[in-house]
Amino acid sequence: MQGSQVPATKQVSQLEELVSDIAHEINNPVNVLCSCMTPLQRSVRKMAVLLKLYEQAGEMSPPEMVEQIRRIQRHRKNMEIETAMADLWVVLELLERSVERTRRVSQKLHSFDGESLDGEPVFGE
Repeated sequence: MQGSQVPATKQVSQLEELVSDIAHEINNPVNVLCSCMTPLQRSVRKMAVLLKLYEQAGEMSPPEMVEQIRRIQRHRKNMEIETAMADLWVVLELLERSVERTRRVSQKLHSFDGESLDGEPVFGE
């Protein structure tokens, strides 16, 4: 009886390690997503205000447009549009990598057949 407990204990240990690896692999992308939300929301709000200013300009008479263009220029300067756009691209790249990492973990879980408990890492890259 003791001999049969050793493989079972080894399998439980390997399964615990697998579950820990899964939690780690899922937690990393989730943390990235959480950390990106505030900067993403801030940048999108700034862009929405800018788009609204442009939209309003289209409804104005030419003399009113001159002042609206000044408001647009001030807003663009205040929001540092180039920096905001660069930040948006960084956030999108981080999100893309995180989604891809989570997708790979999910695929590995779907294809896991139990034979990976032979000591070979399931998630090693």
